Amino acid sequence: MEVCHLLHLRSNDYMYFTEDSLRRKAIDKALVKMLAIDMQPGSIVEDKGFQDFLKVIDPKYIPPSRRTIMRDHLPGLYRNATEKLHTQLMKVEYCSITTNLWTSQATMGYITVTCHFLTDDWELKSVVLETVQIEDSHTAENIASTLLCITDKWNITDKICCAITDNASNIVAAIQHNKWNHLPCFAHTLNLIVSNSLQDVPEVAALLQRCKHIVTYFHRSTKATDKLTSIQSRLNIDNHKLIQEVETRWNSSFYMLERIIEQEEAARTTLCLLNRNDLTISSEEIEVMKVIVEILQPFEAVTREISADSYISGSKIIPLSRALQRLTCSSKKLEVQNLKDNLLQRMNRKFLNIEDNMLLAAPTLLDPRFKKIAFSDFGNAAKVTQYIIREIAASLRLDDSDSTDSTEVEVIVKDASPTDESGLWDFLINK
Repeated sequence: MEVCHLLHLRSNDYMYFTEDSLRRKAIDKALVKMLAIDMQPGSIVEDKGFQDFLKVIDPKYIPPSRRTIMRDHLPGLYRNATEKLHTQLMKVEYCSITTNLWTSQATMGYITVTCHFLTDDWELKSVVLETVQIEDSHTAENIASTLLCITDKWNITDKICCAITDNASNIVAAIQHNKWNHLPCFAHTLNLIVSNSLQDVPEVAALLQRCKHIVTYFHRSTKATDKLTSIQSRLNIDNHKLIQEVETRWNSSFYMLERIIEQEEAARTTLCLLNRNDLTISSEEIEVMKVIVEILQPFEAVTREISADSYISGSKIIPLSRALQRLTCSSKKLEVQNLKDNLLQRMNRKFLNIEDNMLLAAPTLLDPRFKKIAFSDFGNAAKVTQYIIREIAASLRLDDSDSTDSTEVEVIVKDASPTDESGLWDFLINK
């Protein structure tokens, strides 16, 4: 009897310690996952506030050391994630990649590759595959070799149907070297169009420079910032800070102008009270700024539209490029006519033959919101229709003669257009 009782006690102790050990391992796993998801440093486990928090949650729990996390737990988490992604990519038949070269604050060159694909449930997935340092010179051959190493590692080299990059000649040549279809990033193309146009019109460039000086003054002077806040409250104006232009993002110039227009009265009053009349902007210049903002408003709307990362945007590029050209051309503002003309000239060059690019034209025609009405030339729409018919026939291993008749496709391709209040889609609605 005593032996049985002793065995029963030992069994309970074993179960207790086993459950306790499993619970601690589960907490360790959740802790490391939290650090990875929230991008927290491993040193957080040494912070007194975090340790006090853990004591409240579970006084018996002792978190792993920073060294254990960095040496054992995080590498294990990375291996599990990569194995899961490898398995997922094995099931993918087609994918696309986006890639970009960038320089760190330590002036070291890196390249990042992101893969985009659809799951069996038609869910769009975007995953960063690698960020690696390029130690050699950024020639097309070196970039191509680095990209190929990454795609080979993930077994997607032969699955890539398109690679999207910026317009830099070396990375474009690298994509061509690897024999992948290439598309220039539409957002980057817009950035070049607007940024270069703003700089090529002297009066606009000078006005932007003056606005930058104003914003810089307020950002560097706590006295000026405090005074501006006081004036805003007195004038019952929204307490918004001025926005500084970022050289690599054209829309920052737009937001800078927009904010200065909003804060015109408060900013002018503050500058006068601080004896900085040299920085004030006249009423005539404010009116010119309003015209610039009005002309650039569609470009800002398109930049936001195309930058959404939760939806496929390839089918929008042709209709959006047409909308920008139409809206810019229809503008009646004469104050900055040179800016308008410059924008149109650059768009005409960048968007030339865009409807002949099947990587853009085919998804546009297949998008139920656009179909044929998105094309400026119905002849181009007819060519895309025939291209799609041939692709379907090839995929079904049929002869062109057995494929869907073009008149039947014509019935399918009916007018359909999105609705929104930005004015971008008006040309589709009024088609």
